[in-house]
Amino acid sequence: MNLNYRKFALQALIELLDDKPLPSDFSQYPPAAKNLALQTCRHYHQLEQIALFLTPKKPQDLYVWAVLILGLCEMHILDKPEHAVIHEMVNLIKKSKFHSAFRFANAILRKSIREKALWQESLAKNEVYLYSHPQWLIDIIKKAWPHEGGSILQQNNIHPPMTLRVNQSKITRQAYLKQLTAAKACEFSPQGIILNEAESVSDLPGFLEGWVSVQDEAAQLAAGILDIETHHRVLDACAAPGGKTSHILETYQPQECVAIELQEKRFITLKNTFERLNLNPNCIQADASHPESWWDGQLFDRILIDAPCSGTGVIRRHPDIKLRRQADNIYLNLTMQKELLQKLWPLLKPKGLLLYATCSILPEENELQIQAFLNTHSDAKSIDINLSLEKKLTHGLQIFPGTSQMDGFYYCLITKK
Repeated sequence: MNLNYRKFALQALIELLDDKPLPSDFSQYPPAAKNLALQTCRHYHQLEQIALFLTPKKPQDLYVWAVLILGLCEMHILDKPEHAVIHEMVNLIKKSKFHSAFRFANAILRKSIREKALWQESLAKNEVYLYSHPQWLIDIIKKAWPHEGGSILQQNNIHPPMTLRVNQSKITRQAYLKQLTAAKACEFSPQGIILNEAESVSDLPGFLEGWVSVQDEAAQLAAGILDIETHHRVLDACAAPGGKTSHILETYQPQECVAIELQEKRFITLKNTFERLNLNPNCIQADASHPESWWDGQLFDRILIDAPCSGTGVIRRHPDIKLRRQADNIYLNLTMQKELLQKLWPLLKPKGLLLYATCSILPEENELQIQAFLNTHSDAKSIDINLSLEKKLTHGLQIFPGTSQMDGFYYCLITKK
């Protein structure tokens, strides 16, 4: 079993280093493999600096390099017994087509133990080692948030909690808390619960019956900010996987809710979410930025744009972002964000509300994007969001990763004059 879970984690790491994402569903992985894969990914840049200190010439074979990184993680991050780890890692190489490299791997892993004090001292001021982020991303975050940057980078490496949203049309939060052994109510979301320990959704009471959904507290704030009433017509423009749409429907029961999603796989996920919760919004597979292809001509009272973004607010939940994003593609979604705002604004009624949201901490995707929109739309005005969170901006609200255990998120509420 020891070798088996390491083989799973090794395969995940090799695919990630080959520019493929981590598995979205780890259900087929042994729990130890999931933990090792996530921790190796989360601390990859730190582990890389250690490995490069020990062997300045990086092995050409990705398999051998991945085994080294995995071994360093188990010994120096997860504190597994050193000699057992080395034995298993060497075996992984011996049983591969790269078996001739087993002595090299054995020597480097043993050197990491023998020279631990030396590499710790040498790397003590190395930002990539300290924050376990690529240098370009460290620079961007620190430039954007000079005072909060260090804390953001540290929070990105902390394993996030599992947070639930109770469907209060089926059960109260207090009643559901009594069904759990170790959990607490969220601070800002009246439907939110934070579990002390993550568990499989199949073990959650009433999950299949729609009592509860998995959703970070920051994402749960959207429905309340929109101030929806039962007579409203609501649009969720980028709806998958369906968390915010279902929250709106469960809690506020608007007269009509339209959920738009373009990508086929995400649209299927969206439909599955609504099926589990027994909800029936008007689901349309389309490009929200081209309303001429799907809009029926009736204006909306409320519009939610949960815009595609860099994901820099959810790195702690998706640590592969640090490896898969690059300096030349981190702002890839700026044009799409601008188009969504411009194309959907005419669909909003006068005195209606549009909520722009991202899971990003980058001002270019957030407040600067909104400022540019307001500069060209005289009938638009940003209004205050009444939440006691510490980083209110001129336009909108920035939640940093780790604030009350939440993911990083940006919200800006805009009204049409």
